[in-house]
Amino acid sequence: MTSQTSRGGNVSSVPRNNCYNCGKPGHTALECRMPRVITCFSCQENAHKANECPKNKKGTTEVGGSTSEPRATGRVFALSGAKATQFEDLIQGMCFINGTPLIVLYDSGATHSFISHACVSKLKLPVSSLSFELIVETPTGGSVSTSYVCLKCPLSIDGINFMVDLICLPLSQLDVILGMDWLSSNHVLLNCADKSIVFGKPIEKVRTRSISIAPYRMSPVELVEHKKQIEDLLEKGFVRLRRT
Repeated sequence: MTSQTSRGGNVSSVPRNNCYNCGKPGHTALECRMPRVITCFSCQENAHKANECPKNKKGTTEVGGSTSEPRATGRVFALSGAKATQFEDLIQGMCFINGTPLIVLYDSGATHSFISHACVSKLKLPVSSLSFELIVETPTGGSVSTSYVCLKCPLSIDGINFMVDLICLPLSQLDVILGMDWLSSNHVLLNCADKSIVFGKPIEKVRTRSISIAPYRMSPVELVEHKKQIEDLLEKGFVRLRRT
């Protein structure tokens, strides 16, 4: 069983392999043919979103009698572990948040980095409100809206520590998705052939400069000795005098 806890503290349990939309087994919420149920993550009631919740003190801003909310769009290739295995350019691995091992998906097709609601509840991570509503689109044509983020999460991969802003999403069989925002800022390369990642650093350009040697003038004594050595080499045939 997996559980998802809202910001208000209510818990709803759905079997791991069941649809999060209708609760039936055999398919995911993205594949569900039933009308999509919109559930508020603040009060757990249906028919409205968290940013429209009447019980939310922050609420929405009314201008001329209508609600006005800034929006932004994002993209993600998979919202579940089962979907992730269908894409060859997606790599799964393990990361740690506060010492807890988690399943991470490296998704170069995702615009942002995400964390599951269940993981946020399990680790009791502090949640902040976004200044806009983020509409996350998927390859299947579906979309998920979210307005919450875990700022500066202490995430560790292979002993390397990062501070990552993770946007909250209803992920299934996945804990964390690291998208292009994290990949590019940390110069991480994905090797899809052997399912590995490479941590790189910006290449520093090495500038070369000409070497200058101060002129050296022999003393008369050194010059005489040097000429004797050259004449000796000429007589023995070790060197030849070249005329130009």
